Amino acid sequence: MIREIPTHLVPEFWPLVDFMFAKALEHHPHLDIDGLLHILLAERAQLILVIEDKIVGGIVMESVRYPSEMVGNIVALAGEVGSLAKYGESVTKYLEDWCLTRNLSTISMLGRAGWSTFLSRHGWQTQPSLVAWKELRPHVRN
Repeated sequence: MIREIPTHLVPEFWPLVDFMFAKALEHHPHLDIDGLLHILLAERAQLILVIEDKIVGGIVMESVRYPSEMVGNIVALAGEVGSLAKYGESVTKYLEDWCLTRNLSTISMLGRAGWSTFLSRHGWQTQPSLVAWKELRPHVRN
């Protein structure tokens, strides 16, 4: 089953999933586990969990306003080994419905190249991309 976690319950569930998201964010240049929790607690994103007998995966979704459209963006996606093969279809459908019920015209994500195969099989458009950044000031993590 897939469930949205209300903001006031995020602190209760966070210790059960933070390790999954920490692994998923290892290669993210600008977001760490503390930042992800901050986004959730500030109600800038929604925590969605995949639960069988236990929590097997999680997604953090946000709504992004562009000048011409509103987009549902997957901020972070994490799960146990094998969870994509087992739950990928139902999670994809759930996230698409999540976007549609919020009048979002598109669903998007920025992820590693390995996601391309799975997503293109489910109707997503993918393209090779470059993620680059240059720090202009020293960044201090809180």
